[in-house]
Amino acid sequence: MQKAANNWIDLLDRSAMVRSVPSVLKAMAGHPVPLRVTHCISYRCNLDCAYCSRHDIPGSELSTEEIKHLLKLFRDVGTLFWSFNGGEALVREDLGELLTVGKNLGITMSFATNGTLIPDRIDEIGGAEMISVSIDGPRDIQDAARSSSYGKVIKGLDAMAARGVRFNLFAVIGSHNIDSLDHVIDLAEHYRTAAFFQPIRIQKEDETENARSYFPEASRMRDAMAYLAGEKRRSRPVASSYEYLESIGKCWPNRMPAVRCYGGRLFCFITPDGFVTQCCDTLASASANKECNLITDGMAALKNIPPLRCATCYSSLPLEANLFFSNLRRNPLGAMGKAIRGALRV
Repeated sequence: MQKAANNWIDLLDRSAMVRSVPSVLKAMAGHPVPLRVTHCISYRCNLDCAYCSRHDIPGSELSTEEIKHLLKLFRDVGTLFWSFNGGEALVREDLGELLTVGKNLGITMSFATNGTLIPDRIDEIGGAEMISVSIDGPRDIQDAARSSSYGKVIKGLDAMAARGVRFNLFAVIGSHNIDSLDHVIDLAEHYRTAAFFQPIRIQKEDETENARSYFPEASRMRDAMAYLAGEKRRSRPVASSYEYLESIGKCWPNRMPAVRCYGGRLFCFITPDGFVTQCCDTLASASANKECNLITDGMAALKNIPPLRCATCYSSLPLEANLFFSNLRRNPLGAMGKAIRGALRV
């Protein structure tokens, strides 16, 4: 059974965190290094969640050999963390092979999943340092929003717990579950892991803005963020940082957090067909930037990512990264000390 945590740093590979310090310092001096890559390996998904539209994005997928090539390409320039995302990452039959290849290259590998396919693939995922499993709340809420998947998700969590596989939970907060967040925290305590929380948002590919019907009032979202921060202070396993929770409470749903963006520099996203972009909000349009094709242009594609001025930024990983690196610029010793202490904590 893994050690409980209520800090996102505690969930990272400790040795990789320490090894990342020189690259971070180099990047802060003006020489960007993509420390973390999130590769949306497929937009296909075995579920049809009510507020998600990513599976509607058309497009092809890279072959196994092309993804192996990208793993080595990014490893050679200093990438330390690689996460496969979707759609549903486990719809790719080669996921286990790719996790092992990345691990053997010295990259800390992880992936995000809805959890329902884990029991049938449990023997293949040993190359992952961490697995992030989506769950929004108790059975009635989960089943209504996420294709009657609660029982399958729990079976997936049980399978990983029995094997000692490290995982965390991830909940999208909307009107459907805003009064049931305690259930997710209870599950995290039960499995001795931690839970990340992210507010529901309009994905750029959601042209009909279907997710808006799940928007709670802004005051309720503020209260939810305050509640999670309070539970975190009580040492309950809320992995989202205080800075993230405060930013969401102040800014959701229409304002931009006052934070510098490091998307495309210190972290980046890759589309299923191999185009590099800043973040998850630019996935749908990324393939239109032909000079950002990693297969044809290699690492030069990173330099061709067009500038972007976002109106909002609420996604957990990009905003957490931007907050951390912004703190690093303001107080390098304090921020790195916090990261290293978390990375070395037993």
